[in-house]
Amino acid sequence: MKQNNFIRFYVFFFIAACAFIISFTQIYKAYFAPPVYHTINVDNIFKSFDNNSLPEYKVIRKQSVQLDDESNQSLNQNDIIAYTVNNNSYYLKKLNDEQLIQWGPIHHSNWEQPQDTLILLIFYSTLAVIFLLLFRPVFRDVNHLQNCAVEFGKKPEAQALTISAKSSVYPLAESLHQMSHQLLKQIQVHKDLSNIIAHEVRTPLARMKFVLQKIAKRIPEKDLRRFKTDIKELETLAHEYLEFGRNQITDANYLAPIQLSEFAEHITNKFVETDVAVVFEPFAEDVIFYANELQIDLALTNLINNGLRFAKSKISVQFDHKDQFVYFIVSDDGPGFSSTQKSSANGEEHQGFGLGLYIVKQVASRHNGEFIIDETDDGGAKMTIKLPNNNKK
Repeated sequence: MKQNNFIRFYVFFFIAACAFIISFTQIYKAYFAPPVYHTINVDNIFKSFDNNSLPEYKVIRKQSVQLDDESNQSLNQNDIIAYTVNNNSYYLKKLNDEQLIQWGPIHHSNWEQPQDTLILLIFYSTLAVIFLLLFRPVFRDVNHLQNCAVEFGKKPEAQALTISAKSSVYPLAESLHQMSHQLLKQIQVHKDLSNIIAHEVRTPLARMKFVLQKIAKRIPEKDLRRFKTDIKELETLAHEYLEFGRNQITDANYLAPIQLSEFAEHITNKFVETDVAVVFEPFAEDVIFYANELQIDLALTNLINNGLRFAKSKISVQFDHKDQFVYFIVSDDGPGFSSTQKSSANGEEHQGFGLGLYIVKQVASRHNGEFIIDETDDGGAKMTIKLPNNNKK
């Protein structure tokens, strides 16, 4: 691929250079070139005498000679033109609008053919070699930077600075090198903080559960249920945050093939017994998509749990594959989202939502997908995770 790119670039550049030279030559000939003089070898004249074929003047009709536009233009400017037929040269000059003066033939030996073609071939070949030597190193370095940027986009990892400091693209390579290291540090800091925060939150939660168990008999049943619910929500948030920070796009094999029908069955089995009915629409197509299964599982679980908090009687879950995209759609019959929440979720900002939906949006973004919220026909919430499915990492 790298070699093909260079060949295309080199051929394009060389053709452009040749076109420029030819155009410049034509302009020079039209406006600045001195008159053309024809040189005749006297020996050829005497050879013509020996062969009884002395050149002679003839008046011929202009229509009897087929000439190109450039030659006709030269004749109209009273220039002398020459043409060769079977090693015999003839010279033409305009007599009037209808007639030409022809002088010839003058015989040329094979070794006396003009050398202009060979000279041009040597010139353009030398020019091609010079361009090759000049542009090959630059294109090699630019192509290396392009490959590094593409690989970093697919799987962020430290980029080695292998380009020579003498290269003209070295400042660009150095900036890419520094940027990749800074970005990786930020990712690692985020991952470490996620682990630390999740573990640090779990410790006081465990103590709270222990204390609550000790004093449960002295607390009203209503308050006890509220305390247990709050502790459970905090544990869930800590677990989700830990899972979200555990798998990063820098990890090896972050994306892996997933059978969509099997994944749908796995999610269905997680929500068999719930207070609100969770209806999974059947999906049996043999579709494979590439994603991080743990994080897609976490995102979809968050959507269903969010529906369980607000739905009145029913939650609908759909799995779909259409136009090279995979869709996970969760709908409920709850109060839905406000217009402010919808514009926030569908834009760059994230306001008015909890950690669960924030994680959903980030997971979709990591997969180059979208998290879209809308409303159902009866005013409930409709949340969609849309992921590209190009069957490659």
